[in-house]
Amino acid sequence: MSSGASGDGSQSTPFGKNFAKAAETLGNFKGRLDEILSNLEKSPASQKAMGDLKIDAATYGSLPSAAHVAEAYDKVHSRLTEMSKSLGMLIEGMGISAMIADRGYDHVDAKYAERLRAIQKQLKSDYRPPADTHQTPPGVGQGKHGAT
Repeated sequence: MSSGASGDGSQSTPFGKNFAKAAETLGNFKGRLDEILSNLEKSPASQKAMGDLKIDAATYGSLPSAAHVAEAYDKVHSRLTEMSKSLGMLIEGMGISAMIADRGYDHVDAKYAERLRAIQKQLKSDYRPPADTHQTPPGVGQGKHGAT
């Protein structure tokens, strides 16, 4: 397989024809990520907007089931707020990573590198492994023929 341009204007690479197409640069990609982040921050899904949606438990009434609804709402609201914050940080981190990949680590302002480290540290700190909700019922895989 040859590398270089073919007669139809497409490029051939060791990874296959048209792999190295003239697509967006990493800088353009970062710009798109910045735009997505900006739109998120202005949307009803922003961390601030999610925080403002808190509903007082008394609003649900005094029935016992109302307390359960209020508790469930608070739990979901809290998780959605956390997810919105994490999504914003992930998008920002991807944008910084794209800039570093485009310019090289040595050609990026130190504040961006530090921000990326802070995002990574925060996301790692906030990470909660999913609960193991899938449990094997008793006796499964332990039949007469033995487990495989």
